[in-house]
Amino acid sequence: MGGRSSSSSRPLSPDPPPAPIFSKPWRTITWADKQRQSDLQYVKDYKPQTDGQQLRILLHGPVGAGKSSFINSVQSVLHGRMSTHALVDNTSGSCFTKKYTTHKIQKDQQTFYPFVFTDIMGLATDKGVSVDDVKLALKGRVKEDYEFNPQSTLSDGNSFYNKHPTTNDKVHVLVCVIDANTVANMTEETVAKIRNIRIEASKLKIPQVAIFTKIDAVCPEIKEDVKNVYKVKSLKEEMEKFSVNVGIPINCIFPVKNYHEEIDLNNEVDSLILTALKHLINFGKDCINFHSPKIEIWRSINWGDNQSDLQYVKNYKPQTDGQQLRILLHGPVGAGKSSFINSVQSVVKERMYRQALVDNTSQGGFTKKYTTYKIQKDQQTFYPFVLNDIMGLAPDKGVSVDDVKLALKGRVKEDYAFNPESTLLENNPFYNQHPTTNDKVHVLVCVIDANAVANITERIVKKICDIRSEASKLNIPQVAIFTKIDQACPEIKQDVKNVYKVKSLKEKMEKFSVDVGIPINCIFPVENYHDEINLNNDVGTLILSALKHIINVGDDCINFHKSPNVEPYTSENKPNTC
Repeated sequence: MGGRSSSSSRPLSPDPPPAPIFSKPWRTITWADKQRQSDLQYVKDYKPQTDGQQLRILLHGPVGAGKSSFINSVQSVLHGRMSTHALVDNTSGSCFTKKYTTHKIQKDQQTFYPFVFTDIMGLATDKGVSVDDVKLALKGRVKEDYEFNPQSTLSDGNSFYNKHPTTNDKVHVLVCVIDANTVANMTEETVAKIRNIRIEASKLKIPQVAIFTKIDAVCPEIKEDVKNVYKVKSLKEEMEKFSVNVGIPINCIFPVKNYHEEIDLNNEVDSLILTALKHLINFGKDCINFHSPKIEIWRSINWGDNQSDLQYVKNYKPQTDGQQLRILLHGPVGAGKSSFINSVQSVVKERMYRQALVDNTSQGGFTKKYTTYKIQKDQQTFYPFVLNDIMGLAPDKGVSVDDVKLALKGRVKEDYAFNPESTLLENNPFYNQHPTTNDKVHVLVCVIDANAVANITERIVKKICDIRSEASKLNIPQVAIFTKIDQACPEIKQDVKNVYKVKSLKEKMEKFSVDVGIPINCIFPVENYHDEINLNNDVGTLILSALKHIINVGDDCINFHKSPNVEPYTSENKPNTC
């Protein structure tokens, strides 16, 4: 007889699927309004230690990952309203961003935030941005609006190649933007490109971060409630897989939801974006501080005490009535000798003064004659020191070294036109047969363009050393003036008071000291006045500091030579070089 089958013969029910979310979030984030406002204020208050410093965040990653949308989302959060400054194309199958584009975020009507986002062409298996171009961008070698070419790399002969990148041009944080939907399908070639770029960034000590976008599209639990972001198992697995593939630590990967279809801001979305942004700023700040070209102040100078030094200069008077302290400037063509003379006169007269003619376009040296510049003190008198300008040194042409040696001895008369092909002869009417102590040089000043130290030729160095050797035989102290320091060092251009903190300038001074033998304590960096129409106290401080030292060593030279007990020059009785 048939009966109902027993319950033991029923098929077993399958095990329930594992829960898609953890019971507790695996990363802590505070969603409260107070924390969000605190993070927002942190970002708004961020300011680099150096005035004018800009933190550069470079976004890269596969085509369509959402780089431009992330930039717009950051701007939206900071502005407190929707912003679509970075153009986005949802229909484009290829990369929409074609050029190297820097996005600044306006803080108020007058200023921008001190961090910028740089957007570039996306990575692709066959086309897309060249990896070598991304490496150049890391080093600050790519100029704004450069149009990327997947078939070739930016060359150093291209007008968009930045030959002199500043610290603001260089990247301080590299951000790889990844579509969370595509991690599993990312090709080996794309992964290799990301790793290649990451290796270069590591060599440059640039921190790297990853931003996971479109998390709401990949995880329905997050679409339902973005606060599930650190509970969803599948998202954590995608982040771990990406971390293993490219090497970015899991604690440097931040999931976000970009704004793309919303018209109003969302507090939880803002919290994720601000968390990521706060970490980007912190990493970038560490990078800037690590690469900081500044050191502790290695030479003391009293900024703002110009009146004391100015009065010292104004009160200077040689011990002998009628004595004139002669300062001879020499150095390579275009170093800024005439500009230094004008700058000295401007500081002493306390207004802009341009007696010494300057030509910024001249490649062969604008000064052709032996020219003495006196500085008028009042209607009746001049200061008891004069500055002499001569033709510049050049590898082949320029002033003759023998003519400079004659000038040291006071043998060259005013307005003598230098001839690179020949030396002043005794029978020339411009040869001074009977030089007085006022005709002779009391301080030899070598004026050097700080930009050109590394490129000074051996021939120029030899000429400088030859002239210096003659000055030493004549017991004439020697000083060097480093000009154009604002052009050589962006940190000084931002704030001239960084002059004795900047490592690169100190290294240039040390190199020059070794090359020509002038002690480092006899080398003075200055910024000549060249495009200003008003005086600057800090610029004046450097010029007065140099001038005061020049006057002091020149006065020592005068007193040394007039002493009745002066012995012939020997290594034992040689005066201080400066």
